[in-house]
Amino acid sequence: MKNKTKKLQVILFCLMLIGLNTAVVAQQSAINVSGTVTDATGETLVGVTISISGTNTGTVTNIDGRYSLTVPNGSSVLRFSYLGYKTQEITVGSQRVIDVVLEGNQHQLDEVVITGFGNLRAFNTNGSASMIRTESLQGIPNQTVASMIQGNAPGISVNTTSSQPGGVSSLRIRGYGSFNASNSPLYVIDGVPVMSGDFNSTGRSGQSGGTDIMSTLNPNDIANITIIKDAAAASLWGSRAANGVILITTRQGERGRTRVRFSSDFGRSDFAYHYRPMMDGEERQQFIYDSYVRKGRYFDGLSEEAAIAYADGMLAADAALAHPKWSVAPWSGWTDWRAEALRKGAHHNQEISLSGGTDKFSYFSSLAYNKSQGVQKIQELDRLTGRMNVTYQAKNWLKFGGNLMFSDMTQSLGYDANWYSSPMYGAFVKNTPSDPVYNEDGSFNTIFVGPNTRNIVAMQKLNENEQRLTRAFNTMFAEVQALPELSFKTSLSYDFTMSRGDRWSHPMVSDQVVADNNGQTDRRYDEYRQLVWSTNANYVKTFDKNHNVDALIAYEITDYYDNFLNSSNRNFLNYNYTEPSLGSDPVSISGHYAQDKMVSYISRANYNWKYKYYVGASFRRDGTSRLHADSRWGNFWSTSAGWRFMEEQFLSGIKDIFTSGMLRTSYGVNGTRPSGRYAYMSLTGLTNSYNGSTALIESSFNDKDLSWEKNH
Repeated sequence: MKNKTKKLQVILFCLMLIGLNTAVVAQQSAINVSGTVTDATGETLVGVTISISGTNTGTVTNIDGRYSLTVPNGSSVLRFSYLGYKTQEITVGSQRVIDVVLEGNQHQLDEVVITGFGNLRAFNTNGSASMIRTESLQGIPNQTVASMIQGNAPGISVNTTSSQPGGVSSLRIRGYGSFNASNSPLYVIDGVPVMSGDFNSTGRSGQSGGTDIMSTLNPNDIANITIIKDAAAASLWGSRAANGVILITTRQGERGRTRVRFSSDFGRSDFAYHYRPMMDGEERQQFIYDSYVRKGRYFDGLSEEAAIAYADGMLAADAALAHPKWSVAPWSGWTDWRAEALRKGAHHNQEISLSGGTDKFSYFSSLAYNKSQGVQKIQELDRLTGRMNVTYQAKNWLKFGGNLMFSDMTQSLGYDANWYSSPMYGAFVKNTPSDPVYNEDGSFNTIFVGPNTRNIVAMQKLNENEQRLTRAFNTMFAEVQALPELSFKTSLSYDFTMSRGDRWSHPMVSDQVVADNNGQTDRRYDEYRQLVWSTNANYVKTFDKNHNVDALIAYEITDYYDNFLNSSNRNFLNYNYTEPSLGSDPVSISGHYAQDKMVSYISRANYNWKYKYYVGASFRRDGTSRLHADSRWGNFWSTSAGWRFMEEQFLSGIKDIFTSGMLRTSYGVNGTRPSGRYAYMSLTGLTNSYNGSTALIESSFNDKDLSWEKNH
């Protein structure tokens, strides 16, 4: 029995040695391989899939294009694949560091469509999109996002009707999409929908050019702009994408030592063309004189000598009149109203930025100051912006980041041509060279040749119209690479803007009510807040080298809030001190707050075979608090297909002429929410009075059938 036991112990000991030896051999044969993946230009590639051929083991490159992977032995084959690049397979052998340069696929376009729900290469999407890279705009002193887009992307028109720096521009993507609601596109910054439009608080936005909230951005912080045009691409944003989408991607840090960049530029601006040539004083006087001669000669039937004498007498009589004089020079000489009220615009920018990073951490920061002057002498803009974008690769599978922006912008507003006191209207239409700016005692002239004419120089110097915006837009995000083909991302964004508008109306150059009440001050505060939380899962996979699939599901909540407080005061003792508290006659005080929310469910799927034949579909369901519960939810979808015909063999003979070509077709439904937050409700107004008491008046009737405005 003891011999059997001893034999069993010997056998077990030998088996343990064999197992230990096998484990040691296996451990010694495992190899750790690392390296960097770049493209042909040396740019590192993020998210490249590295897998061991024939297995489900793999990893992806981090933000610096680096990877690390343990393989069983030297005979293992690594497969490097990345959307838009040719797949490479490399046998490990004795190599421990394998750096790979991926060659661009012939199907690739240079553009990446940054959708906000994952990135797509332009060649891999059926939607119509175009990209503006800021590298192509270097040396062009763009002051706003609108000026960067203007003339640089097909299918979008940019119209600016005001010379006001920071004023509102009209952007239209493929025309107009709504009769009643806004026709402006949706703006998305670093994947987050943001507030846009006119945020002017002075009460005279229409007469001054307004205040574009997008002017708070520093154009030099933008890396690229992608413009989404059709339903297939825009339906991911559902109810807000009816007029197209403008995607803005800001600059990020790159691996390497800290790079410090300082830039400064100065420029001038003027009318593109002088569309209304004007007569000077002498030319106008000669024109009036000739008119008198023609009147006497052909209307009154006088001889030529008598007609000339008549004209001489009329001018002499005009000269003898008290002010105003129709055809002779005033006491100060002929007045050039354009020179008095207008000028050449100017701007100057100063900016410093720092960027850099390591294997795990990257950063970009900037501080910029811009001062711009419009062609009206009172039009100015002062803007200070700061930005900090950071990314931290905590693990190979986990990444955190944040994009922080602060902006403080002040406008001195002018008067546009649709306002009776506009310097443009006065200088080119109403005010004549015979009208002096000042009286002989130095006071402003208020008596003019033409009716309803204002002293546009006095308007500029006596009235005040100032707008200030303070904005903070901050986003935090986290990404998890659960599998080589599956990733999750969540982001939380908070957009806060405080707007203050100050307006002083001097009694000399205002309407009769203000003139009779010793001036008026209006001050208004507006507060805007938008919170956006978004979570998505993104799946990208290539099967059998030819079948390429990407799919996405996402959930998003948007919470929007705004409020305002406005006061108006009249009857000021000293026109140099115009704070609201110094007016002895309070005219009005008003304010309100409003809030609305939207919940969205998003999905998308795309497939292509050999980057030649494409199909795609997306679906989004939005629910808004602006509609009754019975019609609150709207469904928005799209389908698309594409054929990259230049990849067909029968067209290979003309590839030296046409390198790439694609036919696209898409159909989808986008929508627009009601502009009013409570339009479906029955509302009662509390701001009316009856016999000296507060009165309740029904201000609107309920409309439960109010629903989404949809575009097909």
